[in-house]
Amino acid sequence: MTKKPCSVCSQLKDYAEIEYEADTDRPDFAAPYENLKITEPTVRNATGLIFCPECGQYYLEREWTPGGSEDALKTCYYESIGRISHLTAHKAIEGAVTEAKQWAEKNKQNAFGETRRKAYEELRAAASIEFKRLEKHAEKIVQDCLDALADRYANSNTHRETLERFYPGSKDANEKSVQKERKKDGERAAYTAEILGRYLEKIESPPLPLGLEVIRLLGDKQEDVSRAVYLPLLITLGKMKDRKEDLQKIYDELQKLKDDSEPAANLSRYVRRLKEGIGTKEFFRLPEEGWYDLSITDDVLLRHLQKLPGLKIINHIPPGYTEATIDFEYQGYEFSTDNGYLKWCWFVDEDCPEEILDEIKNHLRKIPQNS
Repeated sequence: MTKKPCSVCSQLKDYAEIEYEADTDRPDFAAPYENLKITEPTVRNATGLIFCPECGQYYLEREWTPGGSEDALKTCYYESIGRISHLTAHKAIEGAVTEAKQWAEKNKQNAFGETRRKAYEELRAAASIEFKRLEKHAEKIVQDCLDALADRYANSNTHRETLERFYPGSKDANEKSVQKERKKDGERAAYTAEILGRYLEKIESPPLPLGLEVIRLLGDKQEDVSRAVYLPLLITLGKMKDRKEDLQKIYDELQKLKDDSEPAANLSRYVRRLKEGIGTKEFFRLPEEGWYDLSITDDVLLRHLQKLPGLKIINHIPPGYTEATIDFEYQGYEFSTDNGYLKWCWFVDEDCPEEILDEIKNHLRKIPQNS
């Protein structure tokens, strides 16, 4: 259900424009627009963003002078205020920061270097404040991202229609041009998915429908889209460990995807452990000291685990763009390990006796390391 506009935004149109001639008084926008506030001044100057102080809705201010005129002796100025999504606001701010950084890098060896560097640092600091404001609307931004991803090829599809209409006889050239635009659409989609992941992690208690929509991206044909949402989903699902009914619905959705999606298969096992309360206690990390040991691969672990009498391997997912995972049973308890944090982390049921854990630890310590 679409949320009703607040008392300020309900008085504003989606788009408003004023026009005036040079050497004349500038007319004001309608009175309700005076209630809008500027963003951080440095951000405002770089992006033209303003916002509603009541609900946080963003608007974009623009000023321009047309390049020509029916009357060469008359110059007109135009200004507009238009409602934009929080996602568009985020991209505008991040784009401005990126551009400022590029200018600073480009000019660092000349007379403008220090000025550009200071401008970049000021904008970055102001942008961080604005991003904090945006985090309050994380749920809305995630939904904006989902909507954008669902319609990711709108630009290239429109481009195709235009070419077919005006250049029907140039099929090969048209297709080449369309594929070029489609590649750009894909790059924008990957960036949108990355933003989605950032804001998903900011939602303390994500609503189930939203979570299910994000989970379906694990089956996305564009790999860098599913890659971008995997780890944020892992973090988000951990926050939902006490919502057993929702976890069951999420598990059912993951089961539909797991045969065609490695990350979905990985997460389905994790969600099963969460909803059943099994295998969620971390009891060991390998190696015990230092960081990741490249000699301890999942194949090495499998061979070594199978040397322990009575141990049964349940599942093994080799490393792809998700971590490698091994599930096994021993003495009636279910264990799991993955290498997602630069070490092999080992998990078990909460009620597993310490003597059984000591058996597993001692067996693992016999693995040759740094060989």
